Amino acid sequence: MSKTTVIALVGGVASALLFVALLTGTPAAMLFVYMVPLPLFLVGFSQGLVAAAIAAAGAAVVTGAIGGLSLALIFGVAIALPVLFTVRQALLSRTSPDGTAEWYPPGLLLGWLTGLAATALALVVLVQWGGGGDLPDAIRARFQEGLAQFQGDPDTAAVAARLEMWVDVLANFLPAILASVWLVVLSLNAIVAQGALTRGGHAKRPTPRLSTIEPPGWVMYALAATLLAWVTGLDGLEFLGQNLTPVLAIPFFFVGLAVVHSFARRFSGRALILAAFYMILILLGFLAMLPVTAIGFAETWTQFRRRWARAEPV
Repeated sequence: MSKTTVIALVGGVASALLFVALLTGTPAAMLFVYMVPLPLFLVGFSQGLVAAAIAAAGAAVVTGAIGGLSLALIFGVAIALPVLFTVRQALLSRTSPDGTAEWYPPGLLLGWLTGLAATALALVVLVQWGGGGDLPDAIRARFQEGLAQFQGDPDTAAVAARLEMWVDVLANFLPAILASVWLVVLSLNAIVAQGALTRGGHAKRPTPRLSTIEPPGWVMYALAATLLAWVTGLDGLEFLGQNLTPVLAIPFFFVGLAVVHSFARRFSGRALILAAFYMILILLGFLAMLPVTAIGFAETWTQFRRRWARAEPV
């Protein structure tokens, strides 16, 4: 067995174990789930697409052996296939006229992943809608069914009552939350894996600067269309629009991060500035993502990064 195959299998097993941690039912297991794509990306970005496919297949087999076929299918669709697609695209390159290698742009890759998340979300909503079902009502019923189990216990009844206040919000935005978390987690794991491999000298491609990322132009037009669908007031169309809008806004969150990185580059203590920024981002979570996404939108017109680049000494 070759060294590459061993590395791939180890990565696959690590990814599977992180994924099946969900079966323990502990809150801490969610921290492991967020890192599920990381071993696969480490294998793919260092060993190539074939090794990544071996790792993904191994992970699916281990997941199926521990958690059953349905869990293996979920792993394959939600994790393995998107990781393999990301690795394939990221490792594409061509030779420019001056003889240098041009690697696949990260902004274009982010656009592809955003499109996949938006398409999957739209299909789920449209299939449910076409079948005569009401997805928000179905989600609401599931949440209320779960909360009803805690109403009889005096220790948990008060907590359940407070959570019930959020049922309507979750019923209306759960697809957007799930798709957005998937997109952000997948993207951040790819960034972390590439950065770690580059520092160790094992990356197959050079790491692009986050400060230069640009989403494809279609994202803005698609976002405008979903906002229009949101304000129509038509039941199915409104629900589809209000869930697609946050997903299509995710690329601008990464543009916002790029603006922050460009701003930090202007100072000698940029490492400390970025460390403090990411600490705040982790602590505040969604609340911090909103202003960062707003900065990303504003960058479309303000072009701060270009201005700061021109102002930097040559």
